[in-house]
Amino acid sequence: MLLIRVMQEQEMDMTVELLAESFAEVMLLPKAFVKLLAFLVKRLLIKRRALMPHAATLIAFHTRETDGEGGEMEDIQLAGTVGVIFDKLGASGSPPTPTPPKDAPFIL
Repeated sequence: MLLIRVMQEQEMDMTVELLAESFAEVMLLPKAFVKLLAFLVKRLLIKRRALMPHAATLIAFHTRETDGEGGEMEDIQLAGTVGVIFDKLGASGSPPTPTPPKDAPFIL
């Protein structure tokens, strides 16, 4: 099962860790740069949280039921994250390429 919701403040560190490790791997950065990347990602996520309700960071958790009857869950793991921008107030000063539409929702 996949659960998706807005990232809460107490989930920031695990989200930062997932993003930093993922970006470091994709960018072929040495392990030594993961902490620096995590610092930069955390600053970005703090700024994004301050933009709510104009923007939101969604996180997805992958879970598995233990009893098969919709009861207890186990193996809850952070599976991914996405930034959603709802209007121009939520857009960043340096948008990704291509330039997103003004005053229209888009995924970051």
